[in-house]
Amino acid sequence: MLRRLVFLAAALFGAVMVFSHTLQAADDGLVWGFSAFNDPENKGRMTARLDLAIPETDAAQMSGVCDASPSTSVNFSYLVFATDVGTLKDGTQVELRFTGEGIDHVLSGVVSGAQAEVGITGVSLDVEHDDPIWPALTQKMALKYAVPGYKASSLTLAGGQDKIKAFIEACRVYAAAVNKPIKGQAAAVGQASQSAQAAPKAAEPANSSPPAKTEKAADKSAAASDISEKEAFEGAKELGTTEAWEAFLKNFPTGFRADLARAYVRRIKQTQGAGQPAPAPAPAAAVPAPAQPAAKPRLQTVDLGPGTTPWRNGQIELDEGNARAYAAIVNSNGIEFVARCDSSKRLSTLLRQQQRDIYPDFDGRIEQGLAASNRKVGDSAKEIALRFSSGKQYFVSAQVYGLTGEVEIADVGQPFVPQSQIIEDMMSEQTMTISAAPFSATFQLKNSRGAICSVLQRCGAKLSACNRKAAKKKAAPRKTTTRKSRCGRGSVWLEGQCVANANVRSFCGPGYRRSGSRCISQAAQQAPAQRCPPGMIWELGGCTEDD
Repeated sequence: MLRRLVFLAAALFGAVMVFSHTLQAADDGLVWGFSAFNDPENKGRMTARLDLAIPETDAAQMSGVCDASPSTSVNFSYLVFATDVGTLKDGTQVELRFTGEGIDHVLSGVVSGAQAEVGITGVSLDVEHDDPIWPALTQKMALKYAVPGYKASSLTLAGGQDKIKAFIEACRVYAAAVNKPIKGQAAAVGQASQSAQAAPKAAEPANSSPPAKTEKAADKSAAASDISEKEAFEGAKELGTTEAWEAFLKNFPTGFRADLARAYVRRIKQTQGAGQPAPAPAPAAAVPAPAQPAAKPRLQTVDLGPGTTPWRNGQIELDEGNARAYAAIVNSNGIEFVARCDSSKRLSTLLRQQQRDIYPDFDGRIEQGLAASNRKVGDSAKEIALRFSSGKQYFVSAQVYGLTGEVEIADVGQPFVPQSQIIEDMMSEQTMTISAAPFSATFQLKNSRGAICSVLQRCGAKLSACNRKAAKKKAAPRKTTTRKSRCGRGSVWLEGQCVANANVRSFCGPGYRRSGSRCISQAAQQAPAQRCPPGMIWELGGCTEDD
């Protein structure tokens, strides 16, 4: 993917031309810039550059380059986008997904700059000049992009569209100027070859024998000929197989075309996978079929068992960090199960990778599991199994959010009604397993009732199972301890966990305040005429135990 810049003679474009544009600095200091010039480091050939960077620094979010090179690389622009790639290594093949303002487009690239101290760490791409991403970049105000499963980045396009448009137009001009003479030469060679085949052969003398030395000299002369090398290169390119390129390299082992042929061989091997045999050469008259990516091997089912991390309440990010919500959360060996209340007072739940490299290939197993499910719900969701420790089993819908890689778990395509049996089982069973082979994850449900009820009470959803007095009658006897003793000095017991005194206000969130061990709405003030016995507080329209 990381291609070498290859070059076309500066005479194609004449004297040096320089264009440069800059924008007024944005709030974050990033500025769109475009330039096109005869690059002395590029053998004087026309080169166009595009970047989104902070001037006079090494900080950049995006960079692009194209040049007038006599090769197929003139039909691509080489772009690099800074984005989160986690612990992925350089050269790892990934997808970069662009979304926003009606756009949902995926490009293939590789991780680059992961170990670099200076430059852009992210994804590099070879993008064709007619790719649909260009109209999006030149017409939209902003987009988001991300490697699926990793944090998304925002790309501000407002004010930079003219720079992007000038860049891609320059790249297209280079491609048209370079491809025109090459295509003309190829046509001339093809016509000459057809004429030679159509012409009758002269009769050979009966007693004559072919002069071996003369033929060898002619072969060497033909191999040295620039036209013969071009003809061989175009033939190998038409077949598009490893064998064809290796045959070309055997006859023409050095030079510009040899370097380009080796690059083609590397690309074919990357596409097909290392160690897999290349497809057999197609007949000369046949049109080669487009290369198909190798199918991923079927993974084995993995379930690391129930985690030991307790249920907790806390704030989670929504919409790639643009909003937050109060939720109940439990972790199981690197996978989190999250439940929050939506605007319709229903529980919206999801699975997400809380820590990488613990559960193996989370994204791959989820992808294969959903693909294997024959139970489709709507346009993109599939039904998968949800089982409890008692043996109860339900089928719930699941779909992957493309940018974040999170998996939405819902009740037949919509959030769970609080009164549903599934929610009751979540609060009363011992374990819960969500599986779509080869993916499977088991979560412990001890103390889940308090965390889930806290979420439901926060959004105003009423559920009899969350009545504290009823829950207290069902609960097994426990040792009398004061919850204050659970927390150290400088912290308090709040919503089922210890919270530092300084963080109480931010933990409860806007519109809520602390009352005993709970966060309650500021609108829920105790009525002056109401009095509660010692050890109880007025909450949600009644006296409840202050635990």
